[in-house]
Amino acid sequence: MTFALAAFLLGLFGSAHCVAMCGGVSGALSGGLVRLGKRARPARSAFAYNAGRVGAYALLGAIVGALGYAADRIPYFGEARIVLRLLAGVMLLGAGLYVAGVFRRFAIVERVGAPIWRRARPIAARMTSADSAAAQIGVGALWGLMPCGLVYAAFAIALASGSIASGALVMLAFGFGTAPAMIATGLAGARIAAAVTTRAWLRALAGTLVVAFGVVNVASSVASLRDPAPICACHNHGAHP
Repeated sequence: MTFALAAFLLGLFGSAHCVAMCGGVSGALSGGLVRLGKRARPARSAFAYNAGRVGAYALLGAIVGALGYAADRIPYFGEARIVLRLLAGVMLLGAGLYVAGVFRRFAIVERVGAPIWRRARPIAARMTSADSAAAQIGVGALWGLMPCGLVYAAFAIALASGSIASGALVMLAFGFGTAPAMIATGLAGARIAAAVTTRAWLRALAGTLVVAFGVVNVASSVASLRDPAPICACHNHGAHP
C-alpha cells in the first residue's frame, strides 16, 4: 500500500509535468471529433482516452511486478528487493528534480520507450477518426506507451513492489493520480496546460514532494543493505505474486 500511495502522489503532484508532456495530446484527442465534423462528445472522449491509458498502465504494472517477483527469487540473490527499492528511490529522486526543473537530463530515460512509441503513434493517429468509446479506449491504451520519465519512475516502484498484484496497483494508483489534470486538460485544451506549466511554484512543490519520497526510499534501502535481516524474515514467511 505504501508503494501505491507513493505512486499516486507522484502522479498527482507531478501533474504539471504530465500536462506539459501529454496535455497537447489529450486536448488534440478530445477535440479530434470536432475537427472531423462529428458530434462533439468531449467529456466521454476525455474519460474514454484516460480509461485506456490508466488500464494500459495497470497491465504493464502487473508485468513489471511479475519481473520484480521473479528477480527477488533468483537463488543466492536474496537482496534483490532491496536493490530494486534502491532503484525506485533513485528514479524518484531524478523524477522529482526533473519536475522541479532542476535536472533536465532526466529526460534521457524517455529515450528507452521512444522506439515503441514511434510504432504505436501512427496506429493511434489512424484510430482517432473513430467515434466509438471502445476505439477511444484503445487509443488511450496506445497513448499509455508514450515515453514519460514520470511513468518510468512509477514503473520502478512497481518493479520494487515485488508482485503482480502490487505492480498493477502501483500503476493504477499512478494513473488515477494523473487523471484529474489530464481529463481537465482534455476538456479545456491548451489553456489549462499553459496555466499549470507556467507556475514555477507548483512545479517546485511537486518536485520537492517526489524528491522526498525518493530520499526515504534510498535511505531505507541503504539501511537494509547494511542489515539484510528483515529481508530474510520476509522470505521465511513467503510471498506470492
